[in-house]
Amino acid sequence: MTSIVLDKADLRPLITEVVRETMAECRGMFAGDEPRLAWREDEAAALVGMQPHQLRDRRLEGQVLATKIGRSWHYTRDELMKLFAEKRRA
Repeated sequence: MTSIVLDKADLRPLITEVVRETMAECRGMFAGDEPRLAWREDEAAALVGMQPHQLRDRRLEGQVLATKIGRSWHYTRDELMKLFAEKRRA
């Protein structure tokens, strides 16, 4: 069995392209005739490619801001774009 050894530099172009495509797709989700002010936690998590519990944990750690409306937490477009940019740097 052969093993493949990849360096970070080898993966960087692929990762950059995937992030670029995902950001473009996400912008499309945010665009629309009726721009939304915020998304529920489950919706927001799906938009940024996370599980809801991961987004909740970031909120509880103070890494992302959210607003509680009724019994649900909501995240603004700006906060979600910050998360996206953060994931891109990671």
